[in-house]
Amino acid sequence: MFAAVIAVQAIWTSRFHPVGHAAEHLSSATVTFGIAFFIAVTVWALAGSERRRPELWLLVAVIVGAAAAVTAGNVQVVDVIGADDWSTEQAEALGSMRPGFAAGHDLAKVAAYGAEIGVAALAAWLAHRRAVPVGVAVGAVVLTVIVPAWTFPGAGIVVLAIGVCVRRARSPDLRPPPV
Repeated sequence: MFAAVIAVQAIWTSRFHPVGHAAEHLSSATVTFGIAFFIAVTVWALAGSERRRPELWLLVAVIVGAAAAVTAGNVQVVDVIGADDWSTEQAEALGSMRPGFAAGHDLAKVAAYGAEIGVAALAAWLAHRRAVPVGVAVGAVVLTVIVPAWTFPGAGIVVLAIGVCVRRARSPDLRPPPV
C-alpha cells in the first residue's frame, strides 16, 4: 500500500514544475498522501468493532478533509505563482498583488490547524476506546503540536498508526487467522 501511495503522489506531483517558493508549497501540498496512508493503516489495525463506530469515521473525515484542504490551499498558491522563481521574501512582497495568493495561504494554514485538531481528537478517542494506551495518545498529541503545521499537520497520526499496529500485533484476538 505504501508503494501505491508513493506512486500516486509521484504521478500527481509530476504535473507541476514549480521553483522557489512555489516548490515549497507543492511539497506541503503532498501532506494528503502521508495522512491518507497513516489513516488507512490506523483503521486497518483497529478491531472490527472499532471500525464500525461512526465516531471513527467522523474523525477520519475531519482529518482527511482538512488534509485535502491543505493540499487545495497550497496548490492554489503554486498556481498563482506559476513559473515565477520567487524566493520566500519575494513571495511575501509580491504575492499580495496576485488574486488568490493570500486566500491559498489562509486556506492551507486554517486547514492545517483543522488536521491537527482532528488528529488530537482521534488520539483522545482511541485512548478512550482503549485502542491505544494513554501514553501513545499523549505522544501523538505532543508530536502534532511540536511539528510545525506547515510541514506535516497532524504528524501524530504516525504515532497513532504505530500504536494501533503494536496493539494489534500483541492481541491474539485482533490478529488475522493463519492461512
